[in-house]
Amino acid sequence: MTAGEVAGLIAAGAFAVLVLLAAVPLLKLGRLLDEARFTLHDLGKDVE
Repeated sequence: MTAGEVAGLIAAGAFAVLVLLAAVPLLKLGRLLDEARFTLHDLGKDVE
C-alpha cells in the first residue's frame, strides 16, 4: 500500500465517523420537531 492509499483510507474512516456523529443530533432534532408538531396540533384542537 502506498502512502496515498493509507491517507485515503484514513480520510474515509474519519468521514464515516463524522457522519455517524452527525446522525445523533439530527435524529434528536427530528424527534423535537415531531413533538412540536404534536403540541401545535393539540393547541389547535383546544382553540376550536
